[in-house]
Amino acid sequence: MRDAPFVLKPWKDPAALQALRAYRDNCYEELAQDLDQWIEAIEMGPQIRGGVGSRNEQASANRRKPAIKAKAKSKPKAKAVKSLKKKAKRRS
Repeated sequence: MRDAPFVLKPWKDPAALQALRAYRDNCYEELAQDLDQWIEAIEMGPQIRGGVGSRNEQASANRRKPAIKAKAKSKPKAKAVKSLKKKAKRRS
């Protein structure tokens, strides 16, 4: 699959729009400005979803929901007890 084109349609797929934002954030300044205008136009326009875009939108929504996990109660740790014996003084 070397040198095969990979087409993203950010106006139809929220994952593609997210990828475009990441690309914008990591490219040279002039291209970033052009991409920013394009992203803004997509966000202002009608929401259109293709088949892949709809599935990606559902997957993204499911990932955002916080999973409720029961926290296991931790047992209190025993504290180390210092020895109460006094050290004998050395005589010289």
